[in-house]
Amino acid sequence: MQMEAPTVRKQPSHGRGPRHEIKFVFPRYYVQPALAWMQHYCAPDPAYEHNVINSLYFDTRRLDALHEKDESEFLKCKVRVRWYTDIAGTSCSEHAFLEIKSKQGHRSFKKRFMLDVDVAELNRCPIETGYCLDLKAIADDEDWHQFSGMHPLAVIRYVRRRFIDMAGGLRVSLDHHIGVTHANPSFPFPGGPGVLPEAIVEVKGTNARKLPPTLHGLQAFKLRKTAFSKYAECVNRLLIRGV
Repeated sequence: MQMEAPTVRKQPSHGRGPRHEIKFVFPRYYVQPALAWMQHYCAPDPAYEHNVINSLYFDTRRLDALHEKDESEFLKCKVRVRWYTDIAGTSCSEHAFLEIKSKQGHRSFKKRFMLDVDVAELNRCPIETGYCLDLKAIADDEDWHQFSGMHPLAVIRYVRRRFIDMAGGLRVSLDHHIGVTHANPSFPFPGGPGVLPEAIVEVKGTNARKLPPTLHGLQAFKLRKTAFSKYAECVNRLLIRGV
């Protein structure tokens, strides 16, 4: 089916950074007790407490963005289109966003551009819609080189709960049911959609260096610090290895 190219309304970019973020992985079957602990010791995010994040990731035919992570490059970059839905996936956010996320070691930077697209159509046909986006026409001139040879590759979806650590003011999130919902059929992946067995706690902020003391109780759920990448894990394990 041939789709009409979306109209792009270029918005001023929002640069964030440098900022620090650390991640902790734990088995997904501990999500409910971990969530109960966080609800007791943290305040819910006042703006966006709970939703489903959908990210259409772009990569080259050689999977350059994936290899940057696999080879632990100091400089990394991810390009994605992000939108939000309810748990059922039927009610979509008003807007979708192009995000360019780069990392230098533990410091991360993110630029975000609002897209004037039909989010419901993007949610139904993400790969086809991704091909219709002219990324170079949306982002800043300095980011053009990031898009060379990139194609829409896969949609990664997960449920996110957001909190504020009241003691230190850090932003804390719990991500679970992380998996692939759509994959580009032109990439010869032997695997397909699925869900990872892990959940993730992320701590973000200028002073994010370790797990806040109020969340030390989460260590009872086999929490371990990691450089977990949802994109790399989903592509390597679900799409490439098929497990």
